[in-house]
Amino acid sequence: MLAQLGVDPQKGFLLSASANGRAAPLPVELLTFMRVQMLRPGDFDRYGLLSEGKPISLRNELDALRKTMVTLRRELNTYPTSIDEDVEILKGGLSRKEAFAVVYRLGEKRVVYDAMQSCVDLWNSILINGFDERR
Repeated sequence: MLAQLGVDPQKGFLLSASANGRAAPLPVELLTFMRVQMLRPGDFDRYGLLSEGKPISLRNELDALRKTMVTLRRELNTYPTSIDEDVEILKGGLSRKEAFAVVYRLGEKRVVYDAMQSCVDLWNSILINGFDERR
């Protein structure tokens, strides 16, 4: 099913850093993957929308965004420190190599946080603009 949609989960999904203070959009392939993972029997009649990168039902979109958020939160939990702790660590007397490692780790975490914000933005857009089940 994923292969038909041009999604190869073995490649992973590249998250982008924010630009201009706005969270970068989530990769379409990631959203498609999550939407497929969260399909329910009643969703299969609208399966064709996935090839257009569109949500197929309100329930499926909620489930896909929730699963994405849980996955991203789990990723953040793999780090030994929080963003705030990393900022504090950088204020200390680190060697250049140690500082670079903390800055790199901090950048990774910010990308994950931005992806989480993108999930929130997508859901807020549905709440504000509504969801057209007839798409």
